[in-house]
Amino acid sequence: MDPLHFAIAVIPVALYLFFAGLINLLPRASVVSGYVDTWGLALGLVGLVVAGPMELFMPEATAFRFGPIVWILLLALYLLCITLIVLTMRPRIVVYNIPREQLWQILQQVAGELDPQVRFAGNAVSLPNLGVDAHLDDFVAMRNIQLVANSQRQDPRGWAMFEKAIRSALRGTKTGPSPNGFGLITFALVFAVAVGLALVRHPQEIAQSLHEMLRF
Repeated sequence: MDPLHFAIAVIPVALYLFFAGLINLLPRASVVSGYVDTWGLALGLVGLVVAGPMELFMPEATAFRFGPIVWILLLALYLLCITLIVLTMRPRIVVYNIPREQLWQILQQVAGELDPQVRFAGNAVSLPNLGVDAHLDDFVAMRNIQLVANSQRQDPRGWAMFEKAIRSALRGTKTGPSPNGFGLITFALVFAVAVGLALVRHPQEIAQSLHEMLRF
């Protein structure tokens, strides 16, 4: 892989790892919706998509007709595909940097306050009055936990209320920084240094590659 494509592929990944590391180093838990989490991952992978499939399957006739604008069209298509995925995926709530047991206790308290008819079964929770039926899916090594809907038939307003209540309950909860954050930031810095060295050492090759990408 030439230095330009390497930089295009790696820079978004490095930024994603860096910000993920910062989130894990916070002394408290962070809550985001599954939609935001998916968009963050999609933006982190956009460079790999550009340097890989987009470059490999570049429509030559379209590129010849529209010139460099074809890259804008391809990026727009990528964003539309991600939007479609986000709109059709099951609701999720992602909580970073918290042990499972601690989050479960908070969920029991929050769910009981929102819906007196709440039901718990194993790692599942159901709030019938809010239209929320979900289960916990945890990534123990990273101290990240997802609350994932059990089916597509959910109430978006109920999920929004549940997410807001969880975020409010966790606001004053201290969990301590996760050591994994240092590893993520280290990988991000290694990628950044590798890209910087590649850009400094091969300026002519980068200029040639950029000219070839935009030559249409």
